[in-house]
Amino acid sequence: HQFDFGTSDAANIPTDPTSSKLISVSSESQLARILFNAHTTRVYAPVFEYLKTLNPSAIDVEIRSLPVDDQLKALKAFVCATTCQLKSKRDFELAQAYLHVFIAVFTDIIKANARELEPLLAELRNELKAQWDTVDNLIRYSACMIEFMRTK
Repeated sequence: HQFDFGTSDAANIPTDPTSSKLISVSSESQLARILFNAHTTRVYAPVFEYLKTLNPSAIDVEIRSLPVDDQLKALKAFVCATTCQLKSKRDFELAQAYLHVFIAVFTDIIKANARELEPLLAELRNELKAQWDTVDNLIRYSACMIEFMRTK
């Protein structure tokens, strides 16, 4: 078998870079793009809406794939999104689960940049405490009601 290398389609390839049909490939994950957009608009609901569509292993990969740059943009946006989600008083358990993965993955980076992240983490901690206190009170109330009904 012989191949004809004399007639090539090289003449048909556009040399103008603006007319190229190549698709630009981004290394940012979908979560990172949503986080950056949410951080810009200060509307964080799409972050958790997107995460809810994923299975657990995909969520893990998305969180682990967050880019770490000098300004820690993705990490700050994730902390802000989680704080906002907690303030909405919805999906407390999901926020806790996502935060657990986030902290497990980025512990060393958080420690190394504690001074820069401290204001955001303090707000997150305060909101977590407030929400946990609410959940704890509801659990205690339910336990008391169950005990009351059991003794009647």
